[in-house]
This record gives sequence, structure tokens and C-alpha cells, in this order.
Amino acid sequence: METNYRADEGFDGTYQTNVVVTHNGSCLYVPPGIFKSTCKIDITWFPFDDQHCDMKFGSWTYDGNQVHYCLH
Repeated sequence: METNYRADEGFDGTYQTNVVVTHNGSCLYVPPGIFKSTCKIDITWFPFDDQHCDMKFGSWTYDGNQVHYCLH
């Protein structure tokens, strides 16, 4: 995957939203967002082709044992 984004550009593709905190301390943050990326395409079988681009989301602060991501 190639992106047109650099970490130092200060771009924020998400919108301000609330975090739901439950009585046991768990937090649910569901931010809507717009993310753009580019990827190489294969048009060998055009117009019957399928394109698949991978995107990787993660935290720069916490590791996978501290944050659980779910796609909905």
C-alpha cells in the first residue's frame, strides 16, 4: 500500500466524537473517518476484475495487548 500521507503533516481524517466508558472501566471509541489510499491495480481481466487494497490501522502509543480493534 502506498499512501500520500506523512506523519508530520498533521492531517486528521477523523471527526470529533465521544468515548463511551462503562461501569467496569472499559471504553468504546467509534470514530467515523475518511481515509484515502492508493494501491496498484491489475486490469488483466477488465471489466471483470476485482481489486483488493490493504489498509493497516494501529496505535503509535499502545501495543496489541492494550488495544483491541474491531471493524464494523
